[in-house]
Amino acid sequence: MWLHAHMDTVPGLLPVRFENGVVWGRGAVDDKGPLVAYVKAFLEAEPRGTLVLALVTAEEDDSAGTEALLQGGPPRPHHVYVGEPTSLHVAYAYRGGAKIYIELESRGGHASSPIYGNIVEELYALYQEVKRALGHAERYDSYTVTPTIVQCGETPNKIPTKCVIVLDIRIPPGKTCRYLLSALPPQAKAIYRYKSGSVAQPVWGLWALGSAR
Repeated sequence: MWLHAHMDTVPGLLPVRFENGVVWGRGAVDDKGPLVAYVKAFLEAEPRGTLVLALVTAEEDDSAGTEALLQGGPPRPHHVYVGEPTSLHVAYAYRGGAKIYIELESRGGHASSPIYGNIVEELYALYQEVKRALGHAERYDSYTVTPTIVQCGETPNKIPTKCVIVLDIRIPPGKTCRYLLSALPPQAKAIYRYKSGSVAQPVWGLWALGSAR
């Protein structure tokens, strides 16, 4: 059995303070609270089998710490207890995830005469279509489609020649990355591959058909 918690946090600075017996700061809940609880449980446990304290890195990124353990670490567990903030409720399952990279290109042009269209608008329309195709909703049993990175444009008076958006997709129970691929809107084609040496994190690329002008 593994007690699994992560040491990293999402980027961003929050002042750390101790107030009325409570620690406030970046990562205090996600995930230092569960991590400390697991350390104490591990030190006080009297297991009848193999108990592993798995304190991993890069959980908020590509899960490199967990992948390293799976590829060459302790014995693979029959059960994993993942320490995450759940308001002290037991969460018996969790949604999966994938990242979709959408890239559009065009001839661009001057902002005063957008005769070739504007890929900023096309990018937004395609993002909305992905949401509709996957049935986006903020529920455990649904896909959640969230844009996290948008890169467009070079100067204020020029229509971009290239736009990129990254969508964080949460996959509900019973669905897979392959199902996600098949559910993408018909006006887009998608390819995917696995990172070199990776066993867990698919990398997705998505391009709109006929977008280049």
